[in-house]
Amino acid sequence: MRIYKSKTGPDSLILDEAYFGPTNLSIFEKSTFSCQIPPIIGGVLPVELSINKSSNLQISLYTTDGRRGRTFYEGTASGNMQSNFDVSKLEKGVYFVVVNVDGVSKNYRVIKY
Repeated sequence: MRIYKSKTGPDSLILDEAYFGPTNLSIFEKSTFSCQIPPIIGGVLPVELSINKSSNLQISLYTTDGRRGRTFYEGTASGNMQSNFDVSKLEKGVYFVVVNVDGVSKNYRVIKY
């Protein structure tokens, strides 16, 4: 929206890109999330996740040399989520679980025994 007054002076009015709606719009709300993954796992990888709004979610497993071993989940999610992912066929060792929500990633180191 643009509003201009043709004459300049002390009572001139110029508005450019003005917005007169509510100040906190949910469309601009950023995704926030918390995740709980245990540091030591056996045959199952339990993941507890809480996301404040509907978001793109990806949960992947990486080896220590940076190769993606497996993607457990890829899609849209919101609210609270509890999942158990089968890792029984993985070799023993150290892995990284990467949880990505709308482009924001958190990394969790896990040891498979």
